[in-house]
Amino acid sequence: PRLCVYKSNRYLHAQIIDDTAGRTLAAVKLADAQKAGEEIAKKYLEEKGFEIIEQNSRTRYGEIDIIAKDGKELVFVEVRTKRGEMFGTPEESLDKNKLRKVRLNALAFAGKIRWPGHYRADAICLVLGRDNEVLRLNYYTNII
Repeated sequence: PRLCVYKSNRYLHAQIIDDTAGRTLAAVKLADAQKAGEEIAKKYLEEKGFEIIEQNSRTRYGEIDIIAKDGKELVFVEVRTKRGEMFGTPEESLDKNKLRKVRLNALAFAGKIRWPGHYRADAICLVLGRDNEVLRLNYYTNII
């Protein structure tokens, strides 16, 4: 058997292939953890009283994971999800370049809808276990 890994801009695919039998023994798409993290984050925000406006909204700068309203304030939420922390924390992936993209996405979206009020960018950092159970959830406000 051989391991075949393919990385696109959004996903990491991994397959274990048996060439002699001509079949795939196992396959995983690692964006599944990100999708689960976004759903957990959405539920968390709803429980905190946020009104979810959009999910996975795209601008010319990239994708905004969650757009919500907290009272009269528009909130852009970046969700960072890791399965375990052996290879770093979700917070470590919020580097200078990612924060710049979050800021540009927020500016673009607020401009597109002509948002008249205040807005901010927050982050939810999740660590999930094997079966998507939440091992840790941290919520950060005003990350930019």
